[in-house]
Amino acid sequence: MIIEKCTDKFNKLYGKKDEDTTRSIWNAEKSDIELDHLMDGVIIIRYTDTTEFKKQRDITY
Repeated sequence: MIIEKCTDKFNKLYGKKDEDTTRSIWNAEKSDIELDHLMDGVIIIRYTDTTEFKKQRDITY
């Protein structure tokens, strides 16, 4: 039940997700969010701030 609530909320906030076998990934404008569903009802939510990465990627050398 918790996984469905999280998925619904992230879908409303960030739109379409990319799906893997056990995880869902949302690529938002300034972050990436990954929701893993593990055994025994354990879920893991990873949040990555991508603004710093995007700044570094846009630097020309």
